[in-house]
Amino acid sequence: MSLRIVDGDLLDQDVEVIVNPWNRNIIPWWLLLPQGVSGAIKRRGGIEPFRELGRMGSIPLGHAVETTAGSLPFRAIIHVAGINGLWRSSERSVRDSVRNALTLASQRGYQSIAIPLIGAGSGGGDPATIEAIIEHEVAECRYEGKVNIVRYIAGDIPTAARISWLPWIAAAISNVGLAMALVPQFFTYDLSLPADLYPKIGGLLMVTAGLLGLLAVIQGKASHGVSRRWGRRIAFGLIALGTWFCWLGFSGTQSRRLAKLRQADLLENWKRLEELLNTMPPIGPSPSKARKKAD
Repeated sequence: MSLRIVDGDLLDQDVEVIVNPWNRNIIPWWLLLPQGVSGAIKRRGGIEPFRELGRMGSIPLGHAVETTAGSLPFRAIIHVAGINGLWRSSERSVRDSVRNALTLASQRGYQSIAIPLIGAGSGGGDPATIEAIIEHEVAECRYEGKVNIVRYIAGDIPTAARISWLPWIAAAISNVGLAMALVPQFFTYDLSLPADLYPKIGGLLMVTAGLLGLLAVIQGKASHGVSRRWGRRIAFGLIALGTWFCWLGFSGTQSRRLAKLRQADLLENWKRLEELLNTMPPIGPSPSKARKKAD
């Protein structure tokens, strides 16, 4: 086995196959912002590899799958689940990813492979530590071909610059969703839509805002002045609140509540009308005056 550590663009390596540090493949690929290796592959190789990847279902942490390379000059791309559902990498996930990628490459007969620093980007791992883990794991594997460990990906847009607008969009959507969900609480009689539709729409908007906020946090950019921990708490809070509003809408709770309120208001108005009628003087002459007049 030939092992080299190089600085450069992963997609410019003279190898037969490259490794793409991926996730558990639970979230659809088209919902994720392109960044790192996957972003470079999409920009230069197209989205066909990710369409194939999307049809493979979830990937166990540390496992590897193979797709075509799109328009890139490689025989294939090996995607590894190097980060967990919270976008964090660990020594175990990195070691398993390297070992399974090399095993798959050996089974397919690939004689050369380029591996980036798996889990050192959005996974939050220290690059020097990740490099040492990969180098040690490669040395432990029985791969007979050439291995390039690539420490840099040229031409990638910084993550923070690309997703800094996400928290603002999430905040705007959450405000609109909250206002929509609370409409039936303040405008009982002046609703232009069915009462249950407002919490449905508002809840879905708030869940969307929570997912966008969570995406911004786990990909490395919370809102200004908000830590990652509080960013996660706010995002999960929005998702929970939005889910509750959706439950209110789909369960018909708002319609039943408004129906009871309207029924109570109707009964109250009827009682007031009865009291008003009882206090009004009779219309026409009194009975005693009517008898005197008859006499």
